[in-house]
Amino acid sequence: MSEFLDENGVDWQLKLNIRTLSDLEEDPDIVNGFDIIRMLNGKPDEELAKLENDQKALANVIWRLVVNNDNDSHSNIAFQDGMAGDSFMRGIDAMIQAAINFVPSLQKRKALEAIRKKALAGEKVLEKHLEKMIPIIEKTDMAKLIKDRLSEIATNSQE
Repeated sequence: MSEFLDENGVDWQLKLNIRTLSDLEEDPDIVNGFDIIRMLNGKPDEELAKLENDQKALANVIWRLVVNNDNDSHSNIAFQDGMAGDSFMRGIDAMIQAAINFVPSLQKRKALEAIRKKALAGEKVLEKHLEKMIPIIEKTDMAKLIKDRLSEIATNSQE
C-alpha cells in the first residue's frame, strides 16, 4: 500500500488490486484513456503523458486507487478539495508505488522502483534549478525585455 498527503493534510492510502484495476478500466474517458497495465509493461512515459496536462483525469485515476473510497471519511468531495498544487506530484508518486506493489515479479518491481527513484531525483534537480531562476526572473524587467525583442524582430523583418 502507498500513501500521500493532500493539500489539506489528509492522508490517502492507495492500492492497486483487481477491484481498483476494474474501476480504472470501467470508464476510460474519465481517466483520459490512461492504462495502468500498459504503464507497467514498458510504456510509462506514453501513459503518464495522458495525465500530464489533465489534472481532472489524474485525480480520477488516483481516486480509483484510494483504499475505502466508498467510506464516508474518504469522500470524493474531500478528496477533490485536497487535490491541488504539490498533492498531484505526491499522488502520482503514490500511484506509481501502488502499481509497483501490484506487479507479481520481484525483478520487475525492482526495475520499476529504480525508475521511480530516478524520476524523483530528476524532480528534485528541477526544483533546485527553478529556485535559482526565481530571483533572476524577479530582477528582469519583462516590459523592457519584450520591447527590445519586438524591436529586434521589426529590424530583422525590414532587412
